[in-house]
Amino acid sequence: MEIIQSLIVFPDELTSIQISSLVLVSFLTCFFSGIIGIGGGLILLAFYATVLPITAVIPIHGFLQFWNNLWRAILTRDYHAPILRSFFWGFILGTGISMLFVVSLSAPILQISIGIFVLYSVLGKIPELSKRYLFLGSTISMILSFIIGGTAPLIAAMLNSFSLQAKPFISTLALVLAFQHGLKVITLGYLGFDFSEYLFLMVCAILAGMVGTYFGVMIMFKLQNEFLTRVVKIALILLALRLIYLGVTSFIFP
Repeated sequence: MEIIQSLIVFPDELTSIQISSLVLVSFLTCFFSGIIGIGGGLILLAFYATVLPITAVIPIHGFLQFWNNLWRAILTRDYHAPILRSFFWGFILGTGISMLFVVSLSAPILQISIGIFVLYSVLGKIPELSKRYLFLGSTISMILSFIIGGTAPLIAAMLNSFSLQAKPFISTLALVLAFQHGLKVITLGYLGFDFSEYLFLMVCAILAGMVGTYFGVMIMFKLQNEFLTRVVKIALILLALRLIYLGVTSFIFP
């Protein structure tokens, strides 16, 4: 009983409002991703980077995204599992390189890097990659995942080369991202990140995310999602600008 009670705690540095917002955002981003397939993870990353200690953002984001994407793949049940083999060895190599050359960025640089990546994902255009470049692309995306957290737009660009229909695309993307984030979480734990301090927060966020994903998947393709797509893009732009602002002001006023 004492062990269980010791686990049911939130990090001391977070207020009740911050904790509630982290759980609520997990629900909303999974709801969006359940409907349109992409965008929720980047919002989650950008928002968590403004609330959590910056060194905890990528590990916790990876942990949540592993479960969120796995749950979405299970709910949609229309994934093409053989496609995972096309990414497997690139992810393995990228993980190995990341373990050998761990990049430790300062908080301001990490905030600015995440902000710029999110802005480019929304406003720029990641070119579609042919199957010939999947090994190189998956290796690079795995390395970037350790540095900036989320690379779903890059994975989606590579997945486009398989010409999947909308629902199989969303389901297969979820499966590939679950594998990528799962590898990252295992590696970060091995390298020393202590997930236990945030365990109860992550459990609450995962449960909220599962509910959000369920409702999102249930109404998938039943709504005109152009409006939701615009909402997601606006939220991403605002959060990215805030991250860049926080990073720049930290440089100017250390």
